[in-house]
Amino acid sequence: MLISESSEDDESSTEMMEVDDELQEAAAALCIGVGSFSDLPEIPGFAHFMEHMVFMGSRKFPQENFWDAFLSKCGGESNAWTDCERTCFYFVCPKGAFNKAIDIFAQFFISPLFNKNSVDKEIMAVDNECRMISSNDNERTRSIISHELVERGHPMAKFMAGNLKSLKEDPERLQVNVYEKLHAFYKRLYSAHYMTLVVHSVDPLDVMEANVVKTFSKVPNKYGSNIHYFCRIKNMAAVAVVGKVVVVVVVVVVVVVVLVAAIVIILLIHRFNIILYLPSEIPKPMFIKPPFQERSLNKLVRVIPMGDIHKMEIIWALPPLMEHYRARTIEYLSILLGHEGKGSILSVLRRK
Repeated sequence: MLISESSEDDESSTEMMEVDDELQEAAAALCIGVGSFSDLPEIPGFAHFMEHMVFMGSRKFPQENFWDAFLSKCGGESNAWTDCERTCFYFVCPKGAFNKAIDIFAQFFISPLFNKNSVDKEIMAVDNECRMISSNDNERTRSIISHELVERGHPMAKFMAGNLKSLKEDPERLQVNVYEKLHAFYKRLYSAHYMTLVVHSVDPLDVMEANVVKTFSKVPNKYGSNIHYFCRIKNMAAVAVVGKVVVVVVVVVVVVVVLVAAIVIILLIHRFNIILYLPSEIPKPMFIKPPFQERSLNKLVRVIPMGDIHKMEIIWALPPLMEHYRARTIEYLSILLGHEGKGSILSVLRRK
């Protein structure tokens, strides 16, 4: 999605933008349809850890803190977050620094370094975030509800934040190489066909489009090119007429050809980092059962807070509403429930 603030019909507006061009802000956000639900079973919190490691340099800009230093110098900022089903990265900076910034930003998804020296440091950063969350009453309540009420076996019931134990201590005990898993996770899931990019700038749309295509077209698309390899052996009954010797020769030749072809394909995949998908392996949306079953509903959960607070929360389990996002269903219900004027739920409760 490209969002431009410029208007060819408004000359005064254009002149104003030309004057303040260097002061205008521009922004970009890239969202990947891969989140904590995709954590490796043996490494809880891995998607969150991956989010931290992505910003640790690229082949084109290998310095670990280059991105932060660049944004700090130009007055910009960036951040990222990991949700259950997506991970989003974003930044804001002055318009004058945007072309350079978006190039640096794109390289994180084109050729991230995953510097081995950064692994322990970022594990500690994730661990610190987890400790902060554990002392936050809202996050503690969500965690308790997920652990106590969500159906066992559902990805929402698992530990997703990540900490020192899940990212370092347990993998070391199980002899799991976290660094190698980073590269494998990136190669498998950080693909252009899972990504959505939004760019906001004062530039005309055609200029923005050209810049985005030039910069982000290099992001690998690992969906594959629908390349299929088939090997068929003709009806053996017909071959039997010629004789058993011919059958043996044909089978041997076919086996040799298949083995040679397999070796060549493996070498090409290893050399050019190609990922091929057979028809049955093409990624499809995963539909899972709802996290809250009927036996988990109509429950009262009491949580002892860390702070001196008294609060009641009412939680509804709703079906997926993504396909209705244009109707803003949740926002509509939120306004009705949160309204404080005459005739509102709050006014009725206060009268009682």
